[in-house]
Amino acid sequence: MQAPKTLDRSDPIATKAALFTGSLLTIPVDDHPSKTVRFADVLNAKDPRAVLINFWATWCDPCRREFPQLAEIASEQKKLLRYVGVVTDGAIPDNKEKINTIAPRTLRRPQYGLKDISIVNQLFPAQNYGAPRDVIVPLFVMLDSDGRVLFKCEGSILDTENSVRFKQALIILGKRGNEK
Repeated sequence: MQAPKTLDRSDPIATKAALFTGSLLTIPVDDHPSKTVRFADVLNAKDPRAVLINFWATWCDPCRREFPQLAEIASEQKKLLRYVGVVTDGAIPDNKEKINTIAPRTLRRPQYGLKDISIVNQLFPAQNYGAPRDVIVPLFVMLDSDGRVLFKCEGSILDTENSVRFKQALIILGKRGNEK
């Protein structure tokens, strides 16, 4: 996956999407204390499906509450969509027991822990909580197989507005799949 080759700076949404996609692919994630991988490896360009990335935290009640529905979505949309969880409050070894308690079995893999959320913070700072350096969780980003951002939402993916936009992105994915 690569960021778009040309960037129309007059379109702020496209600009932010390209910046986010390019940055996302360089954020180090950690699923083992001695192993660091890059998002480019996690996203696996050989898999043609889109990727739904869930940035979440073990302390976040809304994150925890929507896991059952996320498991359903991941199961129903598995031909179009892969799920990747990214824990924003520490490395996986430190949170493994919590993750295994919180996340349904079908969403425990892959789960990664961010070593540094500063890039995500810079691109999508919290707007409403007086914490300009904190990412709002949950944060969902859907990337197509070319690395383009199809959907992004701060807060619950199940909220009415976010749910409608998410379903629209799935419809687009389905149409693309039928065209191939």
